[in-house]
Amino acid sequence: MKLTKIILAGLLSVVMIASLVACGGNDDNSSNASDDTSQVSQDDASEDDASEDDAE
Repeated sequence: MKLTKIILAGLLSVVMIASLVACGGNDDNSSNASDDTSQVSQDDASEDDASEDDAE
């Protein structure tokens, strides 16, 4: 009976940890990542415009 309780407690703790890992998100980082990509796109566009001006 004691061994059954230990095994059950271990399995429950593994399930709880797995659910925390699966449901944990990076909401803060994902919003920052989209901002970074838009800035990179704008920077690339301005560099392309500058290179076209130099070519003329």
